[in-house]
Amino acid sequence: MKVLLWAPSANDEVKDVAGILRSHGLEVKTIKGAFSKAHEYLRESRNSLDFVIGVAPLPLCVRWVSGLLKSKYEDPSVLCVRPDGGYVLCLCGEHFRGGKCLASLLAETLQMKYIPTSKLDLMGITPLDELCFRLRLSPSSLRLLNDYVKRQARGFKVAIKASPRMLECMKQVASKGYFFKEYSSERGVNAVICQVNGLKPLALKPRKVVLGMGLCSVADKHDVSSTVERALSVLKMPLQRLDALYVPDFRKGHPALSDLESLVPLKCLKIQGLSRRSKVRSLCEELAIKPLKHGRLLVKKIKGKHSTAALAEGIVHDRTG
Repeated sequence: MKVLLWAPSANDEVKDVAGILRSHGLEVKTIKGAFSKAHEYLRESRNSLDFVIGVAPLPLCVRWVSGLLKSKYEDPSVLCVRPDGGYVLCLCGEHFRGGKCLASLLAETLQMKYIPTSKLDLMGITPLDELCFRLRLSPSSLRLLNDYVKRQARGFKVAIKASPRMLECMKQVASKGYFFKEYSSERGVNAVICQVNGLKPLALKPRKVVLGMGLCSVADKHDVSSTVERALSVLKMPLQRLDALYVPDFRKGHPALSDLESLVPLKCLKIQGLSRRSKVRSLCEELAIKPLKHGRLLVKKIKGKHSTAALAEGIVHDRTG
């Protein structure tokens, strides 16, 4: 690992810091004196550096790196060592780039105080960024872990698709206090987290297809089944693909629905206030959309003799009565 060490003036502290870094196998480039020289060197070589350390007042260190850093995943960690103040702190790259580990090492060896700047550190929680640094994981793997842990924390059942090494890392993450539960099947989970060619992980939430149906009291079985078939035929979708059929609660037990009830889960939806529903959607479209989170209409209103039907897909957010 390469380190750029800068100090406005030569002093014993710079030699001590450089000696500690070299004793741990780090390659150190030391620049003393002019601020402009140090700034120019950092601008040209920051992509090849792992750590940037300023043995200088904090405002000067901030000014040194200002405007040069763009991403905590790609840019080097920046540390400020203040001998006369007796502290070491990390300005950026504290976790994912290993700045915290190096700052703690320098503080302990130089008998200074390490000042954490992260809320999680102050709470005594090991951040995922730091675990990824210790496990030598890529930025995309960190995003994968982040998505996974956030959804677990919200109480979702989450399946994860990743390499065996990644799954092993997940278990190590769990040993640091993060919740981890493996689901061997995608059935019954709220989300599937996967990684595609090292890119940003995708949260693939299983989407359900539901049919909303409005019907009159005089509707018969033939009319209802015909309307459903016409709606499904638009997408060439079999009846078995439907995850649920929603009807108004006041149509519960309607004789015309008895045949469909044995083939598709039939659910009733409370529709108080639907008389004031949006003019954009009909009753059957409202019945299809309302139970879904992030839902979208697949087939708009299909009219039968005494019934209507519409298809929608989304994540089921059950509001049935």
